Amino acid sequence: MSAAKDFLEELELFGKSWNYIYSTKATLRDFARSCKGENATEFDAPVNVTEDDVKKWLKDMMKRGLSEKSRVKDVSKLHRFFVFLTESPKYNLKYNPVSRISKQLPRPSKQTQRPIKSLEEISKMIRSIFHVRDRTIVVLLAKTGIRAGELSALDVEDVNFENRCLKVNKRIVNYFDLTIASGRKNKVDSMIPLDDET
Repeated sequence: MSAAKDFLEELELFGKSWNYIYSTKATLRDFARSCKGENATEFDAPVNVTEDDVKKWLKDMMKRGLSEKSRVKDVSKLHRFFVFLTESPKYNLKYNPVSRISKQLPRPSKQTQRPIKSLEEISKMIRSIFHVRDRTIVVLLAKTGIRAGELSALDVEDVNFENRCLKVNKRIVNYFDLTIASGRKNKVDSMIPLDDET
């Protein structure tokens, strides 16, 4: 098994999201292509590389016009791959060629907090939606706090009309093929009460 495949399987084992694993594969594939050529896959990501290989990859990303934020995220993912290699006795890598470079890159700024909408603003927005399905989606998201993936995975059987509650115990983890995983992202199944509007 390649080191990259081993790393990606460990990410899955430890519950990383499908999106995170997918973007990490893309990062490893991009790095492998920078080192080994255009036909390389994520599983060809080299283990024995130098800082010069990492710098070349960074220059390649800059030439392609990738934003600073994208480059920082990709370097961070590659750094995690090499942390895995240095900490795993199976690979016994003594040196992380990304460590020093990742420290030189700008830290991503914290996301600015979005202003909290007033009840009146939310009500006005909901009243402006005329399609029943769209209004139901917005009301459920706003009033219950469930995530979009949890809402997308709901079935009619999850609604208890008699007790006026919603059972949330699964989520969509892959929007490309609509893969549904059991359990919520926060690992707590919930019964959410519904009011007249929801």
